Amino acid sequence: MSPAAEAPYKMKRRLAIAFLVSVVTLIGGTLALLRTSWAGQKICAFAQSKIASDFGIPLSVGSCRIDPFRLELTTTDIRLGPPGKPLFMADLVRVRLAPVQAFGGKIHIDELEAKQPRVAMVLPPTDPHAPAKPGSEKPAACPPPILEQIELHKLRIDSASVDVTMPGGERVHIGRLHVRSDQHAARRTFRSLAAKLHNKIVVEVADAFAEVRERRFNLKEGEIEADLAADLSSLEIGHVQLDGEGIQLRLSGQVADICKPRVDVKIAVQAPVPALLALASGKAKDGAKPTKAKGDVSLDLHVTGTAATPKVSGEL
Repeated sequence: MSPAAEAPYKMKRRLAIAFLVSVVTLIGGTLALLRTSWAGQKICAFAQSKIASDFGIPLSVGSCRIDPFRLELTTTDIRLGPPGKPLFMADLVRVRLAPVQAFGGKIHIDELEAKQPRVAMVLPPTDPHAPAKPGSEKPAACPPPILEQIELHKLRIDSASVDVTMPGGERVHIGRLHVRSDQHAARRTFRSLAAKLHNKIVVEVADAFAEVRERRFNLKEGEIEADLAADLSSLEIGHVQLDGEGIQLRLSGQVADICKPRVDVKIAVQAPVPALLALASGKAKDGAKPTKAKGDVSLDLHVTGTAATPKVSGEL
């Protein structure tokens, strides 16, 4: 091929290389821009205005940062609610999207992590004479529609605390709460060839109490291990252990169809008689009057049936 004939091909090759370099540079610059604090603050500012306009609740965020390579958003110093009395606070919340998003409109979140989230709520009393809001008579949908929109693969909640005061003055306080949830596919069966998605959940509770009608019930520590179907069709309770006021409670079993539960659980309670008397009087074990009663009480219960018509059998 003559030099005159090769000239157009060389020019096309140079243009193609220049275009490829421009595209790579543009993509690299965009990714670099997304990783800056400026881009993160713009996204957080949009979220703040959206929540304020849609729900009327102020949202404050200390910092936002995006990592486009990991598909990750990290926020710090989150406060939701009035500045003086926020309903929710957290030192850090991190969300990472799954690298592969399936078709169908559902968002797949690979991991959601929250460090030291705090919930503090005082629920106002309801006015019995107030007119009912339109649609309030309808029961909440079960399963909730959000399960069709979002799929969470992994959840980590570290050092959470919860303090909720009910309209009647009852109060529930959890000083320390840890939650772990990991999604996995259940084994296939002859009845179901498609493997269902389940979530293995581990919950640890400590330094908790409930106040009801001037009585206080303390929970020293507790642990829950369960396996929950993603569509709420079943709940396998590996074990529940609650220790407080000298009383120990153990629970295990199955719940079929969370929306219309059918239970088959076993409950074991063991407690010293003085602890039961103190609990019945509404006083803590240390604050109760000395009693001469001694001994331990063991109670084994087996609960089956529906939530509306349970069947209970047991031994004392």
